[in-house]
Parts: sequence; C-alpha cells; structure tokens
Amino acid sequence: MERLGYAWTEEPLQDFDIMGLKKLCATLDLPVLAMEWVGSLAGQPFNASTFVALQATDIVRQRSIGLTGQIKLAKMAESFGLDVHGGDAHVVLAIHNDPIYEYGSEGPLPPPQDPATLTFQGIKVIDDGYMPIQCGDLPVEEPDWDRVEADALEVV
Repeated sequence: MERLGYAWTEEPLQDFDIMGLKKLCATLDLPVLAMEWVGSLAGQPFNASTFVALQATDIVRQRSIGLTGQIKLAKMAESFGLDVHGGDAHVVLAIHNDPIYEYGSEGPLPPPQDPATLTFQGIKVIDDGYMPIQCGDLPVEEPDWDRVEADALEVV
C-alpha cells in the first residue's frame, strides 16, 4: 500500500480488537488510523487514551465529541507524538496535529466567499486548498433563540 502512495490505513480491524491493532501498528510501516466506532459510541477522549497508551493506533480518530473534546483529544495525542484526523474545521485550523481536513458527505463544495463576509456560523469554503474562517471585525450573529425554543423537542 505504501508503494501505491497510501498515507495510512483506516480501520483495518474492529475497534474491540485492541491487541490486533497493537500488533498491526508494530508490524506495519504504514500508519494505522483506528477508533472510527469508539468515537461514535461516545467515551472519547477518554477511551482513546487506552489505544494510545497500548500503541494500538498511529493516528487518533476524532468523532462526535464536540469542539472541546476534539481539542482535548488532539492535545492528548500530541503529547504522545501522534496525529489526529477527522476534526471539525475550526479545530483543524486551531491545532497542529490534524494535517488533513476531510470534506465528506456534506454535499458539493460551495462557491468561494470573501473571507471578510464569513461569520462563525457560515459554511465551510475550500478554495484552492485554503479554508478561511471569520476573524475580522464582523459581529458574531446571535441565534434566533425564539426559533430555537420553538423548534426544540425538549428543554432541559
């Protein structure tokens, strides 16, 4: 796979096979990205520490854990010298160890926008390899809380 230009192998074994992942990581030169399903079932960033400590992954998956959880997970992985993958666009731009933003099933790429017109609630725009986020003097738009409350299924 390395000769074919692959950068990593993703989810080569089920997440519950931690010892198999450990052996695979020790055997392959190609980095192994694991924890696709551990993340979606919750428990990250705490479950990820077991995989990292046992050297059962070379790249840590970020998934379904919110911005704060992604940053915690990225910092934990960074302390072991590992990259993470799959973070929110804002997290990818804020950390040093998620080198690739994966634009997935979010539909076709939208047309590029002038970065000065982007808001923090705007759409992701990738133009020629760059992804701008709002960082100017535009105010952050307050959500329509009446609409949010009207659309809420339950208020806790």
